[in-house]
Amino acid sequence: MSDTAEMVDEFKPEFEKEPSCSKSVNETVNGSHQFTIKGYSLAKGMGSGKCISSDIFTVGGYDWAIYFYPDGKNPEDSSMYVSVFIALASDGTDVRALFELTLLDQSGKGKHKVHSHFDRALESGPYTLKYKGSMWGYKRFFRRTSLETSDYIKNDCLIMNCTVGVVRTRLEGPKQYSVIVPQSSMGQGLKEILEAEVGCDIVFRVGDESFRAHKLILAARSPVFRAQFFGLVGDRNLDEVTVNDIDPTIFKAMLLFIYTDKIPEVHDVMDSSSSTGTSTNMIQHLLAAADLYNLDRLKVLCESKLCEELTAVSVATTLALAEQHQCAQLKAVCLKFAANPANLGVVTQSEGFRHLEQSCPALVCELLKTLASADEDSSMHPSRKRGGSSIFGLDIAAAGEAADDGGMAESSNPNMRRVRRRYITENFPFSHTVTRNTLTTVHSIMEWEKDPWSCSCSSKSVIETVTGSHEFIVKGYSFAKGMGVGKCMSSDIFSVGGHDWIIRFYPDGQKLVDGSSKSEYFSVCIGLLSDVGDTGIRASCEFTFLDESGKEILKRLSGRPSPIKKGCEWVLEMKEANQASKCVQNDCIIIRGTVRFLANRHEEVEGAKQGSITVPDFNFGQGFKELLESEVGWDIVFHVGDEAFRAHKSILAARSPVFRAQFFGPAGDPNLNEVTVDDILPSIFKAILRFIYTDQLPDVHDIVGFSSSSSVAANITQHLLVAADLYNLDRLKVFCESKLCKELTAVSVATTLALAEQHQCAHLKAVCLKFAAHPKNLGVVMKSEGFKHLEDSCPALLRELLKTIASTDDSGARARPCRSEPLWPSKQTAPQSLWSEMWSTFSVVFDLWRF
Repeated sequence: MSDTAEMVDEFKPEFEKEPSCSKSVNETVNGSHQFTIKGYSLAKGMGSGKCISSDIFTVGGYDWAIYFYPDGKNPEDSSMYVSVFIALASDGTDVRALFELTLLDQSGKGKHKVHSHFDRALESGPYTLKYKGSMWGYKRFFRRTSLETSDYIKNDCLIMNCTVGVVRTRLEGPKQYSVIVPQSSMGQGLKEILEAEVGCDIVFRVGDESFRAHKLILAARSPVFRAQFFGLVGDRNLDEVTVNDIDPTIFKAMLLFIYTDKIPEVHDVMDSSSSTGTSTNMIQHLLAAADLYNLDRLKVLCESKLCEELTAVSVATTLALAEQHQCAQLKAVCLKFAANPANLGVVTQSEGFRHLEQSCPALVCELLKTLASADEDSSMHPSRKRGGSSIFGLDIAAAGEAADDGGMAESSNPNMRRVRRRYITENFPFSHTVTRNTLTTVHSIMEWEKDPWSCSCSSKSVIETVTGSHEFIVKGYSFAKGMGVGKCMSSDIFSVGGHDWIIRFYPDGQKLVDGSSKSEYFSVCIGLLSDVGDTGIRASCEFTFLDESGKEILKRLSGRPSPIKKGCEWVLEMKEANQASKCVQNDCIIIRGTVRFLANRHEEVEGAKQGSITVPDFNFGQGFKELLESEVGWDIVFHVGDEAFRAHKSILAARSPVFRAQFFGPAGDPNLNEVTVDDILPSIFKAILRFIYTDQLPDVHDIVGFSSSSSVAANITQHLLVAADLYNLDRLKVFCESKLCKELTAVSVATTLALAEQHQCAHLKAVCLKFAAHPKNLGVVMKSEGFKHLEDSCPALLRELLKTIASTDDSGARARPCRSEPLWPSKQTAPQSLWSEMWSTFSVVFDLWRF
């Protein structure tokens, strides 16, 4: 690295964001079936291994059946026991489930015989059924003689309840109830009315072509057009303008920019016969037009594009253009580019440079100053190695110092002299007219021969530690056990330093060790998912186990940073039983995975010259907003309540199909100048106009005039959505949907759901149904005023809500929690809260089902 490229290695402390979080929830989808066997005595004697089966019932997406063996399943028991089994009756592989078999006490004493997985911790985890027909149960469920004399049989009938809990794993990230807002289409609407010539009121004669446009839109975008049409000496009745000195294709390109804020492609505005030729030539002419009409953003866009397209042949022409139109940034870039030794020879032989010598001699002097300043920069680094041709530069400089009259002193080495003269003649043809300072500059040029111009920038290399964390919560650890060695649950993908990472949790270990048949420990891995090339990145990680309060329980480090590539991972094996048990609290494990790696980035030193130009941010609506607020050139007034709003028909027509039809459609009236608007609040109509002119949703306090609560904000947004639907403002409508999604509450969701149904907001409707169906929200939702209104006005929505609840239940998201008590207690022994909860649930379902 050259000394002229001042690279400063600077170490920055690590920067860490708040950790992201995801949760792996292991839970059971529970379902029960009551199997009644009447005529028990008649079933006896059918033989060992023969059974009575129940109807098939479905739990967790699988079919199940109960098999009762009156004479036992095992012939070796000589019919001394009855056997009961639960079988997987549908196709499935490695279905993991918990079971409970309850033989009901029919005496009313509540002394049920219960065999359950639900009331104890299972060391090996849930039972795994490998395939269809796999069973779980008891060969010796009950001794027959004891059963037949017990209270479990009454009137030759016995009743058993079977509960199956199918284990499901689901990943929860942050709750996101959102609607994606599309990109701005403001320019598209304006372009459409330009191309369709809807409502045009001005014609431009440019060469042999004519272009129709809209004075108001031109005035909103260009101060020159505003002064021409609506200024103190302007003429708002002007309907035709002749434009000289601008090529028709360039004027067309400028109009397209005014209406879309984008530079059009060359093929969109040019044909083969166009005099403006190449893309660079078009941009140069477009820059001149932008300067003429004070289109500042277009001017800077053209400067930026010309910088990207600079060549040694075109840079002189571009430099003259930059000087002529006061483009300071473009001029600086051109001077720097032309001063590059690799470019200078071609630059000075170009047609543009010859024109530059004649028309702008001052720019030639500025080019020499640029060379001189680069020479001074290089002289500030004495330790720098000189290029192989630097000796010639020293000779020339010395000769220049000896020649007071400006003549050229000869070197004592004739070969060197010939080389020196050839270099000057070929690469600096104007050197015969320059002074001693010029000779010093030539020395700098030759010194740069092996150290190119690109090294004249100053920059620094910043080394910093990029750190990021992700919390992965494994809920229901006991249900996760037993899924098998090498099988895992994964976190959400999270990003650190622009790379994607993932945490994997193996409840039974990642692999078997020491020849054992099963694993006695769990494993945690952090893996890199992004492609970082063959060299990889040097990184390290940290595993931290937390309790529910966020307090650290245990921490393990991966060691020193090491190279890691895509697909690689760090593995932590928790072999110590006592430490592993500490990490499990309330059947939950919280793992924080932290990734650290060194990143090297380059920063331009303050004041360094850059070979590019920064384009200002998109601000399409600012000119239109000024036009609305100043009421310049208005041609329509809206009476809304007690207020009046002045606006511009062409802009309204460009943004709303309803306004376009009203003013310029087949049944519209282009001469209409007054409209009365009913059923919209003045503040809402004002917000609608603001959006039409700026493509931005105004703040709520700008609409209502005071700091508002979330409920007021939601109410305003609902009114805006109605108005947006009325005027076919699709993007505003989606804006409102997105905002309402973020402001959803259990109290307001029913009202929002009715609104979404009324105005065909499919995304908002889906979010509302999902939100209302959530178990934590449903009770509050049903007690809200909005729900009562929903019952009366939109009964069909209640059916959709019921379907949403049912589909959520089928997917396992609304799985019932496991209870430590038997799931079918008698009414006398059941807690009162349980019956209240069951009654509340039945009431919800019944109320919904009525509709």
